Amino acid sequence: MKLPDVFQQLTIFFHQDLDPEYDTPEELVHNALYSYSPAERQALKDYMKELTDGRYDETQLREIWLKSKAEVLPFWGDEGSCVEFLKYLRKLVEQDVPPEK
Repeated sequence: MKLPDVFQQLTIFFHQDLDPEYDTPEELVHNALYSYSPAERQALKDYMKELTDGRYDETQLREIWLKSKAEVLPFWGDEGSCVEFLKYLRKLVEQDVPPEK
């Protein structure tokens, strides 16, 4: 499965130096979306909806995340939930509101 470029552009922000670079997840998502066109934002929202609408299970979503450009896993081991993380990420993408400082 080839992942959409708009998703890859977002996941590249999840790299090993993530913690000191952004104070909040909202800040990371807002910065990632800064260069997206309105059409790209909509394509990302549509893909995030597809990922979280129930058609993929936890194992499949983890495989998708591992195929992305992300260098870190924002969920850990069996106790972490990729499903819940992607739902949270979807919410941030849909809101796309600059974080408060």
